[in-house]
Amino acid sequence: MGTLASSRRVLVIMGVVLVCGGWILFWQGAVPQPDGELPPSSPKADEPEPPPRYCGWIPDPQAVRECLKDLDIREFRAAPAEGEEPCAEADEPVYLWETVRQVTGEILPGRDQGAVGSCVAVATASALEHLQCVQIAAGEKARYRDVASEVIYGGSRVQIGGGRIRGDGSIGAWAAKWVKDYGVVPRGVYQRYDLRQYDEKLCREFGRRGVPPELAALARRHPVLEVMRVQSWDEARAALRRGYPVLVCSDQGFRMERDRDGFCAPRGIWYHAMALIGYRGHPRPGGFLLNSWGDQAHSGPRVPPHAPPAGFWVDAPVLDRMLRQGDSWAFARFIGFTDPDHPAASVAYDFRHSAFSLLRFRHRVLGSHPSAAPAKLRDPPQWHEGTRSIVTHPTR
Repeated sequence: MGTLASSRRVLVIMGVVLVCGGWILFWQGAVPQPDGELPPSSPKADEPEPPPRYCGWIPDPQAVRECLKDLDIREFRAAPAEGEEPCAEADEPVYLWETVRQVTGEILPGRDQGAVGSCVAVATASALEHLQCVQIAAGEKARYRDVASEVIYGGSRVQIGGGRIRGDGSIGAWAAKWVKDYGVVPRGVYQRYDLRQYDEKLCREFGRRGVPPELAALARRHPVLEVMRVQSWDEARAALRRGYPVLVCSDQGFRMERDRDGFCAPRGIWYHAMALIGYRGHPRPGGFLLNSWGDQAHSGPRVPPHAPPAGFWVDAPVLDRMLRQGDSWAFARFIGFTDPDHPAASVAYDFRHSAFSLLRFRHRVLGSHPSAAPAKLRDPPQWHEGTRSIVTHPTR
């Protein structure tokens, strides 16, 4: 009897252990759960894991309001300006990287912010690099130069922000104010500062101490004359049609793998900044965001195949939510870098009318040379008789 009772006790204990183990495996996901048991996922589901790389955007609505009040920064309006072609072709894609290919011979390599939270500065520099090419393609007598994001990072944090941020990061409005009040520095060697390649050490140094006076003086030669806040998908699309890249700052995160259409699905939270350099329309409207984590960060199909590997597409409703967070900025009329073949290089001008035509995707068009810089952004430029051929899609 004793042996029989012991055997029963052993069987009962083993049964309890097996049942408990089964429940543990069930809830840990080792055992498939029945359909309908998983909670529905939201378009912006918070996740416990951190972003896969460094970010660096600091959300601060008060700082944005201060910049809008103190600086001549205005709200962007999507309505066509007087004399501008209506958006009848709003579904035609705009790929600013094709203008870069036309000017430089290839798309720009992916920028990588490394282990510094300098995404705001890197995205601002990327936007201005694409803006340079749009202006040159439209007739400006200048040459393309990479932009030193370290200077934007330090200037935005210290000269504009007053050194109020502890640790890494910056605010989109501060970067916008820096490039408008001061400007940018092309990559190169300046006395003891070697800015030919992105330098994390210098980036942190400028982020702590600010931009040295000699570099700040150089930056003032190359300001951005027009900075406009963009707060919706419609405004962003209109800005891109005019050739204006957009700095997008938000807390929206994404999956790292593109789907078959080249889109990354929203997932988690990134306090991050990226450059908006393209859009597409029907059947799946969206914008193309250029990331600052290098060419290998994202996987999956590139659509179209010539799109920059460092970026991905975002569905229009998702991008609209990102823009409505209120710290995204379009740039126009950049005072570019002198072309050695044209010593009397022209200042930046309103290239909106030529850009509006040259950014069409499916055919070749003509862009004209302006003869004078307009007094205001919306003043129509004066045109020469001569024209030049502009292409913003792969030559077939």
